[in-house]
Amino acid sequence: MENVKIIVLIPVGPDCDESHVRDTVDSVQFYMKSSTRIILLDDSVHGIDGSRFPYAKGVEILRMPGCSGKKLGLYANLVEGFRYAFSRYNFEILLRLDTDALVIDSGSEEEASRIFLENPQIGMLGSYRIDCIGEQRDFKWVKSKIIQESRFGLFPPHPRQIMWAFFLRKTVNKALRNNYELGEFCQGSAVFMSSECVKRFSQYRLPSKKTLKCSEFCDDHFMGILVHSVGLENGDFATGSLPIGIRWEGLPCSPEMLIKRNKKIVHSVRYYQELDEKEIRAFYQKIRLRSQISHIK
Repeated sequence: MENVKIIVLIPVGPDCDESHVRDTVDSVQFYMKSSTRIILLDDSVHGIDGSRFPYAKGVEILRMPGCSGKKLGLYANLVEGFRYAFSRYNFEILLRLDTDALVIDSGSEEEASRIFLENPQIGMLGSYRIDCIGEQRDFKWVKSKIIQESRFGLFPPHPRQIMWAFFLRKTVNKALRNNYELGEFCQGSAVFMSSECVKRFSQYRLPSKKTLKCSEFCDDHFMGILVHSVGLENGDFATGSLPIGIRWEGLPCSPEMLIKRNKKIVHSVRYYQELDEKEIRAFYQKIRLRSQISHIK
């Protein structure tokens, strides 16, 4: 067992551009100065070519079978990553990061560690009730889906739907006993988890992947339920000067403004207004390059 500060878990789906994956990994390695291990959950069609991956040090590629990483199939893959990390490393925190996210400054892992240490009831930190630009996040869709998927319609449901409904009811009822607000969750594109939370998630008994596929939930919707079900809570890591500056689609504000607001992890770099992903990644790459040159001088 190797001792490291942080595990960064990055799911790589079938539609990911490998150059973008490398850029995201580079941003992690550039700014996260603590001892770090990056685990790529490779759910791509042909598999990541390790020989073409220039960041071998500190990076592991864990191949996922079957290209099944969508919705709760992705959560099942994440659990495999949690278990793999626990079998090989002693770590303090885990960062689950999308391939269209970037680390743009240092210090987020130290701040997450401090919050988890001061508030051990918190298991997950991310964009929670209020997002990074002060807008209320909407949990209505997830709430309605929980109600819908916990019930059966007029026609005989498939046996797997019955299994999923019973499992969901059991999990939600546990969460409600631990102060869960129906529908709440941290956005999963960049979320920190305590090692205790990862441990409890790893040990939670899930239905089969085929049963999980009966649900329309995404992985972060389910994690919002599960964190309360295992006796922990979600926590804010996005408001004010806290490090996360993310939204589901596109950046929440301009690349320059995210820096001014002291954000350290951003999502989604796919676009902002007229800027595309290539331009946004190039903007942050230039900042890393300038910092590197300045350090050499």
